[in-house]
Amino acid sequence: EQLHLIEAYDNSDHPTAITLNQDGSLAFVGHRTGPVLMYDLKTRGVRRVFKGHIGEVFSVALNPVGDRLLTSASDGVRIWDIQTGQTILNLDENQRSAKAVFSFDGSRVVTSSHKGIARIWESDAESSRRAWYRAHFGVETREYVQGLLGEVAGRSPLEGEAIVRAAIDANSSFTSETRAVAHSILAETVRHDATSQLQTQMQSLYQEYPFAEELTALVEASNEYSPEDKVWFLYAIKARGDGSFYDFNSAAWALVDPDREDKDTDVERGLRLARLAVKRKGPSIHPPLHDTLAWALFANGQYEEAIASSEKALELVIKYDFGTEKEYQGYLERIKAEVSKALSATVEETE
Repeated sequence: EQLHLIEAYDNSDHPTAITLNQDGSLAFVGHRTGPVLMYDLKTRGVRRVFKGHIGEVFSVALNPVGDRLLTSASDGVRIWDIQTGQTILNLDENQRSAKAVFSFDGSRVVTSSHKGIARIWESDAESSRRAWYRAHFGVETREYVQGLLGEVAGRSPLEGEAIVRAAIDANSSFTSETRAVAHSILAETVRHDATSQLQTQMQSLYQEYPFAEELTALVEASNEYSPEDKVWFLYAIKARGDGSFYDFNSAAWALVDPDREDKDTDVERGLRLARLAVKRKGPSIHPPLHDTLAWALFANGQYEEAIASSEKALELVIKYDFGTEKEYQGYLERIKAEVSKALSATVEETE
């Protein structure tokens, strides 16, 4: 498997760390001089600046909910409120911290220093107590809970959780503390698995239906989802809005891919989606968008524009040294050949 560069940014302010939010609409970039910038990747603008660090930023991370930013720098670790840009907590203040991460449920923070010291932070005394019990009883109990979850695999997350919860309560060998740990492990595991499954499903849906309005209507009319899952989907769609440029491009490509098995697709919709993908990305460097647009134009009989768009994709690949010049040269040659073939067929039909 090979990875190809799909986008390039030129920033002279020495970025040192970066992370994206879950839907890829925001980028949080730490810099050598201290500030952390939140970029809106749809508008390419800076939406917020987090000021507080006075030294190099080494890592940036988001909590699972996406409302807290965690940064480590040469002058310590900070937790920020995403909405206000204000510092909520200072950890390891004035200590050079190499990295900081949230636990998967966001309840704890782990930091590491350049001196080789790792620290685990809890939000309050109750969290510390639960962490102590997890440390003492967690390994064996986690295996027990995961075994129960394996037995209910294939059921919905909520149904599976109810069955396992009942089994935990019925286990007479558990002490009250061990049972509490088992329930905590179950809640964390199910919540993480269920959210991951729904997020994966939603991402696939967005790549076919990138408009929030049509996706909302689809989910509301569907009988495939439980009421609880529908609530999650509808809330997530409302919070996210329309899909990203990537979603629009994916949906367009499925309709205009020259190698698609079903040729009876809505190519006009494909062209509309391809144009919107390019428009949403703005002046950013992204050759695949122009390649998709080229085939969308071709599918709609706009041959000169199709060749021009394919030439634009190749031009960007060469200019910014993506390393895929041969691949895009092949795309251009193919589309020229297809245009020639289509024009010849048109001439034959008129004779």
